[in-house]
Amino acid sequence: MVKPVEDVVPDVAPAAAAPKRRRWLRYAAATLAVILLATPGVSWYFAGEVINVQHNPPEFSLPVTDVTDTEVTLPTEEETVRPGTWGLQWADGRAVLGEVVRSNAETVTREIDDIVYGELREGTATRIDGWTYGEDPKQAHGIDFDEVDVPTELGDAPASPDGYHHLGDSEWRDVEAAIDYALDKGAKNVVLHGWSMGGAVTMTTLRRMEAPDRVAGIILDSPVLDWNSTLDKQGGQRFLPAPITGLAKSFAEWRAGFDLADLDQRAFAPDLETPTLLFADTADETVEVSATLDFAAAAPEDLLTLVKTSSGHTSSWNEDPGAYSSQLEKFLANLSS
Repeated sequence: MVKPVEDVVPDVAPAAAAPKRRRWLRYAAATLAVILLATPGVSWYFAGEVINVQHNPPEFSLPVTDVTDTEVTLPTEEETVRPGTWGLQWADGRAVLGEVVRSNAETVTREIDDIVYGELREGTATRIDGWTYGEDPKQAHGIDFDEVDVPTELGDAPASPDGYHHLGDSEWRDVEAAIDYALDKGAKNVVLHGWSMGGAVTMTTLRRMEAPDRVAGIILDSPVLDWNSTLDKQGGQRFLPAPITGLAKSFAEWRAGFDLADLDQRAFAPDLETPTLLFADTADETVEVSATLDFAAAAPEDLLTLVKTSSGHTSSWNEDPGAYSSQLEKFLANLSS
């Protein structure tokens, strides 16, 4: 008697399924082995991105499609249509961009508030720069200045001996040396302005310097007030699993010799004794702003002024230069009164 088909299949299916299961087990084991082997390498690389000092040349990727004495037209991109005041830099020049005049899907035209230096022409390759006026006060604002060598324990302001960023853990000594230099040369008081990582350096300086009362006030702009949460944020942006980011942080601590927990400034906020103006950007994609807001909430209310903006990392001034200047002038006036 011939068996029905449905009666035959169960007799052969287990034999066929066993090799398939073994293949999947081998694939799974191989994948796990690759992950385990790759994790230290990926973590080491991410740690290097955190502590290695890099000075990459700017990339000029925005060609000018049209320009007049008062307006410039650029490709439409996220950075070219952002409201506010921005720098436009090219290889041998710099301009200050004002508001958007008109835009479409292809191009955006913005006001030219000022040509700081150089000549802007059609076809010039440019870039948007949040550091609007550049680094030369004389060139930008007609303010005379001198460059000086500040004596430190390692010499006149040398590079880090190991070539690493220490996230404020050692850089604060240079700031203290600069404060000493300024006061020795006749400065009446000192105000520190910490921008991005400079916020971490500023707060660490205030905590560790011998006489913090020599600092009359501090200004923090998009500051890193907790490296742990900021590195978690940046690891997430790179789609790194938490264990890889955690190992990267450990590698960074070991390689550069610092303790990330000691660089969490929130623990010291209740003990703040220096008047502080804090600009926190709620759209910050670089620094974990929740840590900044935690710091503000824990600091003495009579000493800290919090200003919230929403234009991105270190863009509080760019969002509204007038409002920023007003807050700054009021803060400084209160320090001198």
